Amino acid sequence: MMRGDVPLVLLDVVMTVFAYIFLIGLRFEGSIPTEFWSRLQVFLPIACVVHLVATFAWGGYGRTWRHASVDEARRLLLAGITSMAILLVIFSWGPWRMPLSVLVGGPIVATLLFGLTRFQSRLFAFRRSGVSGRITRVAVVGSGSSAASALREMLQDDSLGLVPVVIIDDNGSLRGRPIRGVPVGGGVE
Repeated sequence: MMRGDVPLVLLDVVMTVFAYIFLIGLRFEGSIPTEFWSRLQVFLPIACVVHLVATFAWGGYGRTWRHASVDEARRLLLAGITSMAILLVIFSWGPWRMPLSVLVGGPIVATLLFGLTRFQSRLFAFRRSGVSGRITRVAVVGSGSSAASALREMLQDDSLGLVPVVIIDDNGSLRGRPIRGVPVGGGVE
């Protein structure tokens, strides 16, 4: 199960290193003192391992991210909080002490980057105009979870050639409100 996640793990390592180097550079306004470069040589490998293990422990690997939901976002958030807590315990004092802004901000930035890579298909899923073949305009009946799943699939998979234009539902309180950008037009009548 993990073998398929190797590219994602490598990307997570790169993003973790970037997050911490960016923050420590920001902390020292681009002029990082020599002592912190030597501390980073110890800190960065440990931070990478902590982030990867926390993400693995909270179930951030071995998933299909194309259909990611709130549960997956919660897992990433919990992994980020866990990473922050562990790094604060290890690097808040002693000879390898790191600035508090880096210890708190690093897991936040890394978690945001992890989320962006995993949810990018959902975050940037705009309707594409280059659909090949015939397009069929569709009215979806109902507004429950099955209808929301069908809408999501039609909006994400251009190869289906289905474009939802209206939702039909007898619940009057939903009229005029969009679900996934598709308006509820009215009841079956």
